[in-house]
Amino acid sequence: MSDPTAKLENFLKALLKSLDLQPLSEQSPEMYANTILPQLQTPSRVIINGTPYGSKQVFQQTWATLPSTQHQLLSYDAHLIPTGQPQSIYSILARVRVRFDESGRNRLGDTADLVPVSRPPRPLYSPWFGVSLKLIADEQLNQTFECECISSFNYRITEKPESSVFTL
Repeated sequence: MSDPTAKLENFLKALLKSLDLQPLSEQSPEMYANTILPQLQTPSRVIINGTPYGSKQVFQQTWATLPSTQHQLLSYDAHLIPTGQPQSIYSILARVRVRFDESGRNRLGDTADLVPVSRPPRPLYSPWFGVSLKLIADEQLNQTFECECISSFNYRITEKPESSVFTL
């Protein structure tokens, strides 16, 4: 019998990669926002640092306006829970670290600069923050990562470096 959690590490890395994506030059802000965590189900519960977001779209639009990020998966624990339905669900707890671009520019290139700067933008990343990520996801993720399988997404910063100016 194979391990039902074998694909979870790659799934979690794909999720974090979607949170770190930069918009393509030809993408509209709306198209770009849709590429952020596409695995969320439309009626999913999204909580960031204790603040609930009303919908998948509100979360995606908000995340698109934040500074660039770099995430790293440190560890995770997962349990497959039988539901009595055709598909079971995973309860996943992941320990992640993230750092934010503190250059004053968001993902979409917006900045508070009054005078345009002629040099190309370069991220100035903060020290690493600690993050606790709790997910409820359908077993369907074992077939493909390109599915709406996350029904609950709770992202909480647990460690904030004193030298960082960023607050989420």
